Amino acid sequence: MLESWEAALADGSITALACPRKTGTLTRDQAQEIIHMQQQHRDKDRYITELEHQLSQARIERDRLSKAVDALGKAIKTMPDPCEDPDGDNPT
Repeated sequence: MLESWEAALADGSITALACPRKTGTLTRDQAQEIIHMQQQHRDKDRYITELEHQLSQARIERDRLSKAVDALGKAIKTMPDPCEDPDGDNPT
């Protein structure tokens, strides 16, 4: 009885609240491997969510820095060129 319950749990019948399916017989090792793989899948989903969050934050930071670069570029354009003679006198 316990083995059939583990098999139903491993194939997703119990967690999906579905009608039990004929799963055949799984060994305890097979059922544990399936449960382990499901846990790995959930861990990967969490990791992907975290990476998506980091990507979103990086894009926000990129946009902020892009605006700062644009503002600095405009500020530099308004400054006089130190290589040019402001009086127009050329001593040569």
